Amino acid sequence: MAATVDVEERAGEAVAATVTLGERDFAFLRDLIMREAGIHLNEQKRSLVEGRLAKRLRHHGMRSYREYVELLRERDADGKERLEFVNCITTNKTAFFREQHHFDFLRHEVIGADPSRALRIWSAACSTGEEPYSIAMTVREARASASILASDIDTQVLTTARAGLYTAERVASIDEAALRAHFRRGEGSNAGWFKVRPELQRMIDFRRVNLVEGNWPGGDAFDVIFCRNVVIYFNRETQERLFRRFAERLVPGGYLILGHSENLNWLGDLYEPVGKTIYRRRGARAASAPASPRVRHLAPPPRVVPTHEVVRIEAGGLHVSRTGAEVRTVLGSCVAACLYDPILKVGGMNHFMLPDGFHETRPARYGVHAMELLINEIMKAGGDRSRLRAKVFGGASVIAALKSSADVGTRNVEFIRRFLAAERIPIDAEQLGGVQPLEVRLHTDTAKVRVRALQQELMREVVREEARNTRRSLEVPAIVQDLDNILF
Repeated sequence: MAATVDVEERAGEAVAATVTLGERDFAFLRDLIMREAGIHLNEQKRSLVEGRLAKRLRHHGMRSYREYVELLRERDADGKERLEFVNCITTNKTAFFREQHHFDFLRHEVIGADPSRALRIWSAACSTGEEPYSIAMTVREARASASILASDIDTQVLTTARAGLYTAERVASIDEAALRAHFRRGEGSNAGWFKVRPELQRMIDFRRVNLVEGNWPGGDAFDVIFCRNVVIYFNRETQERLFRRFAERLVPGGYLILGHSENLNWLGDLYEPVGKTIYRRRGARAASAPASPRVRHLAPPPRVVPTHEVVRIEAGGLHVSRTGAEVRTVLGSCVAACLYDPILKVGGMNHFMLPDGFHETRPARYGVHAMELLINEIMKAGGDRSRLRAKVFGGASVIAALKSSADVGTRNVEFIRRFLAAERIPIDAEQLGGVQPLEVRLHTDTAKVRVRALQQELMREVVREEARNTRRSLEVPAIVQDLDNILF
């Protein structure tokens, strides 16, 4: 269970009846907590805020909320009181293995897909540590390995989490065997207390992170992010910004796990539900992701309405976009190279007929020019050549009827592999060679590619077109050939 932000009233913290929080001061505090933590407080929360801040008034010996607001507004240059204010407003409800099915999913579906893989997991609102320690126990009991980032906005709860010291009541939800394996039981004056074992603590990096600020931790992308019972207190704008940032920090096919009352069905372009408030980032499936999760889909993913501009290119064409486009082409022996800068999300595709040659008005018919033109266009759009990655398709032997071009597909395949290797551009995916014409569709902002084998009728059209183009390019005499008789 993650840290939650709540404003439930705490017993014994009611402020004196004569001290009330005025409308103007409440408005200031409401704006401040929205800026600092993204928490939305409506008018009904005013009395609860009064209760939460009562101890700060007592701490400073103040007799009114106006004095406290003036402290925050005018005498808090180092921000220490603002931090205390955030700590007071946020509540941290948690428990070991709360919502057990999430940990079952982690063990059986994520770890079970590839037990040898070292996972990277983020407990994005870790509260007093119960959630990240539950994750760590799950990983150790599965004999797997993981590095766990545990963060919270509240510095006080992080101190508790790092200490890893809990009462018997707090660990009551852990079975006896796990308790012996992962905790040390206090004795003598420490009787009734349990301390997390050092090997479990070493798996976790505790840090203060404000989810609504830009200073998120860097490093590799995460396989799983737990962010449970947090976003229900954010407005929709803040939620969407947060979920989109989570998607950027997840590996393709990685999982975002939410609380029982939260859902992502309104962001179907980013996530697909796999059941029980677990969502998988859309995109290429991670190596460790299960091919078929054994959990039941609670609801079908919403239909995604295409918003991309559709651009069709032919032999000698190319197209690059940094705003998102779907680039389509049809290939036989030709090759289409899709290049993509994953950081800036700029990508494009070309379609060349032959490895080398020259054409005054359509130089991109030839691979040697088409590749440089594509790279230059991506760089003009802001892409970085050193970050480019490639997906390549085509090069089939579809025009064998032309004796002099029988090896066109093979030559194109050899060229594109040699060119990308020389430029040190890694190939993430390919479908090269064979005898099957293809239709290729690239989404330039995600590098997602759909490849479809053409039906026989379309195959013949592709063969005829490529035969005409190749004859012209190779300057070979037309060969009378009944292409309908070519066996595919």
